[in-house]
Amino acid sequence: MIGELLKKEISRDARVIWSLLEENRRMTVEAIRVDTRYAEGSILLSLGWLARENKVTFFELNGSLAVEANLPDSSLYC
Repeated sequence: MIGELLKKEISRDARVIWSLLEENRRMTVEAIRVDTRYAEGSILLSLGWLARENKVTFFELNGSLAVEANLPDSSLYC
């Protein structure tokens, strides 16, 4: 019961974060925290969910953890 509830919360948060990343392409975890007001732990769980779905790539930006959306290259479709 608690596990299923937690999965639903992570899934919901991941959808919100994914929407942000679709708009911004790249963001630091701190920028995601500011925009969503989610706790860092919730953000990291959600990013893990998205990483498992191969939707994001992690990198370091000025000493901070950042993430980039794995979006199709629109230039391929022109």
